[in-house]
Amino acid sequence: MALANEPVDLVIHEKARFYQKFIWKDSGGTPIDLTGYKAHMQIRESANSDTALLTLSTETMTKDGTITLGGVAGTIELEILASVLDTIPWRTGTYDLLMYTDADHADVLVAGRIRVEKINTRV
Repeated sequence: MALANEPVDLVIHEKARFYQKFIWKDSGGTPIDLTGYKAHMQIRESANSDTALLTLSTETMTKDGTITLGGVAGTIELEILASVLDTIPWRTGTYDLLMYTDADHADVLVAGRIRVEKINTRV
């Protein structure tokens, strides 16, 4: 996956764990070594919204979820627990996933819309 040129829309299923895996590759298809990288992702109602609806990070375990980087494999794994998604009142938003090695070198890896869908199965 190259840097965000086209939006990548994501779907979260209400009351179920959200998991998404990306592999960041160079133009030749080789995974980029993410050793030393950090990542942040925020979901907001819109890009102009002051308040984040959910925040994920590699640096700290947030109450919302985690981002795990796979070093030389180039993998980026996003996870939001079902207990978090059980209580969210919003249904749509926008997100971006920022990858950086320091504060002065950041890349938007992927961005797009995100929506929450109800699940059919009741337990």
